[in-house]
Amino acid sequence: MMKWTQQIPLTLSTERCMFKLNLLDGLIGMNDLKNFHGVIEKDMPFIELQSQDEMHLGFWAMDPFPYVENYILEVAQEDLDQLDIREEQDALFLTLATMNSHTIALNLVAPILINRKTQIGKQIVLENYKKYSVRHIIYEGAAQCLC
Repeated sequence: MMKWTQQIPLTLSTERCMFKLNLLDGLIGMNDLKNFHGVIEKDMPFIELQSQDEMHLGFWAMDPFPYVENYILEVAQEDLDQLDIREEQDALFLTLATMNSHTIALNLVAPILINRKTQIGKQIVLENYKKYSVRHIIYEGAAQCLC
């Protein structure tokens, strides 16, 4: 098992970065969704994950560390081995975000763990999942900022 309290941030040299992401087991509850195109816009907190298996489905993801104080990810060795992650710098964690007119929330229980080198990932359940929520609110009052 390895623990993370931070990660190497994503830095872009261009205004926009596109990448392919393969999730070995799909998303939890949506195991058929394995292939995604990701879009990262410079200076934006959200990463767009567009399903290539179901073109009408997309998700928002975020790097959780800048928004969640004292977030400690305890990852099972089995998950690290499956993704061939040997060093901390090889890992990238994204949390799925949900938004409505009043809140932005992150799923801290089941982040997506990605091998930065291979762009292969897996949505995992943390070993210490009981400490966190699938709906951790990071912002309330989103409707006001969208006006």
